[in-house]
Formats: sequence, structure tokens, C-alpha cells
Amino acid sequence: MSLAAQPRRKLAAVMFTDIEGYTRFVQEDESEAVKKIESHREVLAACTSQHNGEIIQFYGDGSLSIYDSAVDAVNCAIEMQKKYTTNQPVPVRIGIHIGDIIQREDGLFGEGVNIASRIQNLGIPGSIYISEKVRNELGSHTHISTKNMGKYRLKNVREKVRVFAITSDGVITPKKRKFFLEKSWVKDLMYPAILALLLFGGSKIFNLNLNGNQFQSSFFSAAEDQISIPLFKNLDAVDSLSYIGDQASHFITYGLSQINSLNVTSYETTSNLLTTEASLGNIPSFGKLTGTSHILRGTYLTWPPNSDSIRFTVMLEDLRGNIEHAFDEVYGSKQDVGEAISRLLGSVKGYLAAKDDKTFSIPNDQAYKAFLRAKDIWSSDYQESESLLNKSISLDSSFIDAHFYLLSLYYNQSRFDEMIEHVKIMKASNWDLSERQDNMLSYYLADAQGDLQSAFEYFYKEYKYSPKDIFNNTGMMVIARENINNPRLVTEVLEEIDNDSLDYDACTYCRFRIHLGIMAYLDLGRKRAARKLSELMPYELDRFILYESLLRIPSVDKDTSAITTLIERAKDQDLNRDPNLLYYYAGINFINQKENRIAYEYFRKYIATQNPATVEVAHAHYFLGEYEETNAILESLLAEQGESHRILAKLVMSQSKSDMDVAKDYARKLEAMTSNADFGKLAYSKAVAALHIGNTSAALRHLREGVAQGLKFNSHRFNNDPDLMALWDNREYQKILEVEIDLD
Repeated sequence: MSLAAQPRRKLAAVMFTDIEGYTRFVQEDESEAVKKIESHREVLAACTSQHNGEIIQFYGDGSLSIYDSAVDAVNCAIEMQKKYTTNQPVPVRIGIHIGDIIQREDGLFGEGVNIASRIQNLGIPGSIYISEKVRNELGSHTHISTKNMGKYRLKNVREKVRVFAITSDGVITPKKRKFFLEKSWVKDLMYPAILALLLFGGSKIFNLNLNGNQFQSSFFSAAEDQISIPLFKNLDAVDSLSYIGDQASHFITYGLSQINSLNVTSYETTSNLLTTEASLGNIPSFGKLTGTSHILRGTYLTWPPNSDSIRFTVMLEDLRGNIEHAFDEVYGSKQDVGEAISRLLGSVKGYLAAKDDKTFSIPNDQAYKAFLRAKDIWSSDYQESESLLNKSISLDSSFIDAHFYLLSLYYNQSRFDEMIEHVKIMKASNWDLSERQDNMLSYYLADAQGDLQSAFEYFYKEYKYSPKDIFNNTGMMVIARENINNPRLVTEVLEEIDNDSLDYDACTYCRFRIHLGIMAYLDLGRKRAARKLSELMPYELDRFILYESLLRIPSVDKDTSAITTLIERAKDQDLNRDPNLLYYYAGINFINQKENRIAYEYFRKYIATQNPATVEVAHAHYFLGEYEETNAILESLLAEQGESHRILAKLVMSQSKSDMDVAKDYARKLEAMTSNADFGKLAYSKAVAALHIGNTSAALRHLREGVAQGLKFNSHRFNNDPDLMALWDNREYQKILEVEIDLD
């Protein structure tokens, strides 16, 4: 497809398409994968010509095209998706934005192109995502319906972009995009984001000397100052080259972290908090948040124009923008940017007079691209992400970052045997692992084996290296709560970072910091601190668990009006769980406070919203004293789901109120059950059942077993679980909750 010889600027609707899972298709059946590519292109070509469009580029499993109007683009996309989802389906994502573009002989450029590409990445197969600008252009075209998917911070885009999904017939409408997977929000918080930052050396201050030399400038002191390397700026604004900015920041961070006594902010922190020009303009706030005093600001550009050559420029600056040192420009080939980055790193290291640094090789471009793509789709496609990580490892087996992410993936899929085996392989390899990398492998192994105390101790070592790093700090809060049940440590870690310096709308992790902090403050009886912290939570939330902690505050205050307002607010949000479940948790909160009358009101409201009945509905009936209804629901669920230990425990509780012999029969059935690596959940159910048939010693024994097997102290267990209320004043029970840890 030829373009005009001279660059021309115009307003156009830009469409990106992409076949999701194409790598997996090629691996499974290459001929079928080729057919999908051909079908994708045939449909696109036919529909584009019918809707006043122009195909600019096919690139492997995707395409870029432009249209005279937003309506033309959307109509074309709808027709395409109808064809892609029938007969032999092709899993295509489509993203559309309207904006100013520059059309040159060598491609299409402009922010409109970048935004359309990023929006497409948010979608799922069969979906069409559009920007708010496109939606506004649709006007009175009532045959095109949309759904508000919320605002997103897109890479290399200054402001957050509101995104809509097309909901017209024949188009798949996804749920609002989630930032964490359903498996376990805790593990999604820590895997891979927090652990990924640890691979690169993070913010470690090494204890060796700097070859007896001082830095060449009096402005920067290795012993006192901290340096951060934001993503390099892509001056070409060509999306296909955007990975280079990540790669340069990633591996220069890693390389500098090997310098003796140099303090470097983790790549994960800078890549999440300094990703746009807008955030780069807020360097002082970033410095306050992370302890950074200097940044290494880098750019790259195709030079000479239209060549294979790429030019890197780097400057060392303080937070006020004063340039301490401008490094010589480095040139390299786009076919092997790793070689140029290695030379650039050598130049920076030379300036910093490093000695005894560990050598490492930057992975080849294809290995790194596969790794970045795996990260991009982490929350939407585990299978494809795993395929890409394995591809990255096969292209460069020494690329340790891909190995760490693969461990994370195994954990989130409960593939613990594979995870443990991979950790052992990594430990037995001849890689020159740093002390911190080896420590984190030990953490992975302990956590996968359910060894809570050892896992805590390994992670605590890492935390102490960089207590103000947002990801490291938040991970420590999670582990302090769930591994060792220490709310005081949770609040101490929380208070390491100034809460007013965080952007809670943009920072997903920060919202979970509020959640964890509220729970910890309430556990310590610090209601005023919990209320103050809750005021920082944004109005728009996408996770049910965040409402659970917010609900605790008015529950403690017995403020039923505030509870009603909060639940109605939750109903207006697109949450990952039914917001009506908050009525149930409000009831549980009041049962725990022995405010049964108020609890009953919320249980009634919850039951009225549920059809068919759930375990929670049965539990609500139980607290209302309606044991026949409870038994009937649980027995029906047991018949449908098989022998669930959770359902059996609830049946023992309910039956014990009317027929102890039947309750004991269910308890014996539960006792006979075994599990493989469930981290103590079965033992916990056995403890609940034993307690309700009057066997307190067995209940305590099972709780000890559960903790030994890796049972976490979360929001619904132990002193937050009314099913164990009869134990709350038991001294032996209190000993189980008091996990002794040496923090020195």
C-alpha cells in the first residue's frame, strides 16, 4: 500500500486489529494459524473498502487502517466482528480512536495512532473498544450502542483515556478490565509486579568500596543518593519501537544495581510511576515518594531518518532538572538494540567509576519482545502469557526475568509442583545470581511449600533493602498481615511512605494499601486512623475487597445509614463480585460485635437478593436461626458440587443445632477427607466442624495444622470469623494467633 510521497496531516479514525493467541496457534497448528491470518486479512480488506477506509499496514497477526469518519470505522468494525465470530472463528480484538495523524512514506504517526493501538490491547477476542472521542462522534446513530468501561492510563499518553465497548448485536461485550486476577488478589499484588522489581537488584545499597575513587561530580554521592532510570522517551513516536524504552530502562537499572554502594530505584517502580511525559514532569513528587535524588533521563531516535540506525542520548540530572553530566551519544542497529544498550551502560558505568560489577548479557530483541508481551497480557490471558514466556526462555535461556515471571504464573494457577521444581532448577543452574535474587528464590520456594514464617523472613530481608519502594513496601504489608498476623507491623510499613504523595486514582497498589491499612488500624483499635485513611480511597473502585474494608468502619460505628450509602455506591460500580454480598458481610461484621438485631436486618436484605441460593445465603439463614432452610440449601449444594469441605463444615454447624448425631456423621465424613497443597483450608474447615460438635481440643489441633500448612490470616478467618467465636477467649487459640518472628 503506497502512501503520498510528502507527509500530510489530517483528522482520521484510526483502527488497530490484532489476533489474540496467534503465537499459541502457530505452535499448535501452523497451517491453521496461516488460515486465520488469511481470513483476518480477507475480511478486513472487503469491509474496509465498503466503509471508506484505507489499509495502511498488515503486520503479522494485526493491522492498521484509517477511515474518513468514526461512524465508518465503527460500522466496519461491527461488520468485521460478525464475520470473525461465525463459521471458522478468528479471535480478533479491535481498537478505534479519532485524532490528528501524520501520514508519511514510511508510516503513520501521531498520538491518534498510539491511543488506538493501546485501546485495542485492552480488549478481548470479539470486542470493539473505542475512545470517548469516537463515541461522541457517533451522535444519533442509535444502531450503535456502547458501554462505559472506565478511564485507563495508557502507555506514552499524558492523560487518562475513557474507553467504551461497542455492545451492538454480534459484538462481544467484555466486563470492565480488572487490574488483578480472580485467583488471589494478594498473589496478583505480589506476583509478578513486586517480585519482578527484585530481579534487577532493586534499591540495594552494596557494601563494597568504589575502587577507591570518587565520583567525578560533587553533586552525586553513591553513599547518600539514589538514582532512578525512567523509561527512555521514544522521539520517533513509532509504536513498533516502544519496547526499546522499556528495554533500555530495564537493563541499565539492572546493570547499575550491580555497582558497589550505588542505590538504584527498581525498574518496576519507575516503569509504573514514570511512564508518561506528564508523570516525568512531576519528578519532585516521585523523588519524595521513592527517595530518588537523581534521574538518568534517556531518549532514542531513528538517525539518520529512514535508516536502520538508532541514536541514544542520556543525561544525569538532579530533581530540579540541573544536568550533572551529558553522556556521549551511542548509535546502534534496530536489529540488535541490546548491543547499543550494553555500550550505553558501559559508558554510564565508566562515569560512575564502577568496579567488581557482575557481568550479564542483555537478551536478544525477540526474547525481550516476547517477555514484554507476556507482561502486557498477564491479567487477561494466562495461557498465551505462559507460551510467550516459554518462547522468551527458548530464545535466551539465561534471561532470568522470564523465569521469575514463569514462577509467578505457576503460583497463580496453583501449579505448585511445577513451581517448586522450577525454583530448584534455577537454584541449581550456573547463573551468577545476586544475593537478593537467591534470597527471592528461597522466598518463592518457602511460599509454595506453605512455610509462612520462612517466607516472611526472606521477604523481610528484601523489604529492608528498600522500605520506601512502593511495590516492595506494599508487598511487606501483605505478608505482615497474612503470614504472621501482625497488624502493628502493617501500620509501621504503611507509614514509611507519605500517603498524601500517592495518586490513588492511577495507582492500583495504593488502593490496596488503604485496604490493608484500614484492617490493621481496626485490629489495633485505632478507629480514627482507619477513618482518616479511608478518606483517601477514590470514589470509583473496581474491586469488591476494597468495599469490604470500607464497610468495616461504619459497622464499628453502628452507622447503618453510612452502610446503606456505601452499598448503593458499590452497586453503581462494575465490581468483580456481586455488590449485594456486602449486605452479607455487614451482617457478619455485626455478628462479630454481638449486635445480632442489626445483623439480622442485613442478612434478610442479602437473602432477598439471591436466587439461586449460595453458601453465604445458607450461612445467613443459620444466623437467623432458620436451620431447616440452612440444611436444605447446603445439602442441595453438596449434591451439585460434590464433597466440598466448606459446605460440610457449615452443615455440621447447622445440624448441631437440631440433630447432633447427624452433625457428627458429617463431621466424620469431613475428617476422612484429604487434600494436596490447599494451604490449610481443609484443616480450617475441620476445626470449625470440631468446635461445633463440642471437640475444642480437635479444633485447636486442626487450626495449628492449618497454619503449619500455610493457612493465611486473612479478612474472613480466625477473629474475623464468627464460626470460631467460641474460641476467641481461649488462651491456646490466642497462642496460635501470636506468631513469633525475629525482626532483627
